[in-house]
Amino acid sequence: MDGPAGDATPTEQKKLIIACLLGDAPADAVAAMDTLLTGFFNDPKLADTACALGDAFGREGFYGPALALYRHVADNHGDHPRAIGALRKVVTIHINLNEEDAAQQVLDELNLRFADNAELPKHIYAIGEHYRNRKEYAHAREVYQSVIADWPGTAKAMWSGQRCILMDIDLALSAEDPNHPTPEIPPDILQAIDDLIVDCNEIPALARAVFYLGEEYYLSIRSREEYLFRNTHRYDNAIRIWEIVMNEAAYEKTYTPFAYYLAAHCCEQTKQYDKAITYYKKLTEDGYRHGRYAYRAPNQLGGIYRGRLKNYEEAVYWFKKQNELFDPGGGSMGQRVACDRAMYEVGCVYLYNLNDYDKAIEAYEAYEQKFPMGSKKGLMPYSIALCYEGKGETDTAIAVLETALEEDPNIRSADSCRKKLQQLREGGQK
Repeated sequence: MDGPAGDATPTEQKKLIIACLLGDAPADAVAAMDTLLTGFFNDPKLADTACALGDAFGREGFYGPALALYRHVADNHGDHPRAIGALRKVVTIHINLNEEDAAQQVLDELNLRFADNAELPKHIYAIGEHYRNRKEYAHAREVYQSVIADWPGTAKAMWSGQRCILMDIDLALSAEDPNHPTPEIPPDILQAIDDLIVDCNEIPALARAVFYLGEEYYLSIRSREEYLFRNTHRYDNAIRIWEIVMNEAAYEKTYTPFAYYLAAHCCEQTKQYDKAITYYKKLTEDGYRHGRYAYRAPNQLGGIYRGRLKNYEEAVYWFKKQNELFDPGGGSMGQRVACDRAMYEVGCVYLYNLNDYDKAIEAYEAYEQKFPMGSKKGLMPYSIALCYEGKGETDTAIAVLETALEEDPNIRSADSCRKKLQQLREGGQK
């Protein structure tokens, strides 16, 4: 394959080089790269082009050419904004090649050359992330601790501390014996979280950083079998950390409400219904209703009161609250579905649990009016017919079913409607 034209601009040559690289012509790509570096040696636009090509070579596993491109930018365009990132990528390539001495040498160079660059903490932190993603925790911790020591009180120092805790959690979970799990969070991890709260409570992202630590425990339950048989304590560990977010970290508009929601969910899973109720109720307050999945809270409360606690009046109260607190027409599809379901559940509680057939009919008719194309529309005739049957008004129940089947023989509850219609006509019982 012919190499890129010599009179092309750096951007045009970049596209041609990438085409060579992706077209299984890496030798042509490398030769064209050398031509590019020679022809535009001092062109300031070369830094952007060279870094983009370095990324392309790196993605394909051609670390040699990528290293040459990044090194060229770092050495010959030192004042360009791309230079610091290029040198950082030199470090990560040496890490990928398991060249630890070279990686450390370039890391030292990065710290020395760009000591006054405001972007340096970000790039040192990124090197720690690279080690952590490779599960090289000892090296990652060393880099993170250097960020904490050199830039205390900054967001990157906070995230570096959080990453050290995250690695400790991962190591503790990996070492756990599946047959003899450790139910408590190790004390050193809790102490590290407390220290993070004290040192970083003025940093806006603290709630998010601590939230992710709880999420690590939550996501470690990867199957229903783990939940059922041995790892439910990890839900308790997640709750413990999210309670720190709620009570000790400064309020953050996204992650504080989300901590309440997931803590409530985990409490449900572990049958801690009183705590689940407390946390779900928090999500119905001003300042929390905007949170992620907060719109589910009234429905969840209704479900707990109905299904678990058998407190049907309270269940009705919260199912009704769903549509009072959250506008089904002004939110997400999930919010509309939650409102739809809650309004239907009001009728079900009256019908099946309280045997208050008049209120059930009223609730179902209100549902039909508010959600004329609702998800439960096809269940309405059958449910309303049951109400009239319960009231002893058999003829009305029959009329409701007959009308529904005439209008739509394939209605969602068609089979149930036909069976019930036959029972009513024959004078049978439920």
